[in-house]
Amino acid sequence: MRTLLDPTDLVVKGQTYDFALLAGLSLDQARADFDLLAERASETLRYDLGVKFQGFGPEDFS
Repeated sequence: MRTLLDPTDLVVKGQTYDFALLAGLSLDQARADFDLLAERASETLRYDLGVKFQGFGPEDFS
């Protein structure tokens, strides 16, 4: 997935989930790209991992 994101974005591996921190992108813009990102990332895998995306904005952490 890192190869599909901008160089300023950060992917962090968690214990249960991985997180992508997208700089300068609104939550609505990120959500619009979720399907495309999932499709492009899964093209490189032999098995469907059932990737799911959930978006959070800064207001979700205040």
